[in-house]
Amino acid sequence: MKRKIFGFFAVIAIAAMAAWNVNFGSKTSGMSDVMLANVEALADNEYHPSKGWSCWQNIQFDGDYSLYMYVYWCGNCWGYPATQLSGSDFCCFTGPPCP
Repeated sequence: MKRKIFGFFAVIAIAAMAAWNVNFGSKTSGMSDVMLANVEALADNEYHPSKGWSCWQNIQFDGDYSLYMYVYWCGNCWGYPATQLSGSDFCCFTGPPCP
């Protein structure tokens, strides 16, 4: 009889530990700062009604393909790879203001 009671409590303890592990082990810590910065960078190239696309007046590309981003250049509103940016503005393929 004592073995059955001990076995019953052992099963209950194992089930409780498994439930606790599933409950607390699966929680995520949220988005890191790097992930949030990437989301902002991706959202920056979105189309804005009546303004057009976010673009940059000056872009530089140093040939390092591991550290570049794809951005719009305000000169012709086409996308280019770049490693350094300055002069944020908006552009359209038809010229500002956008239709």
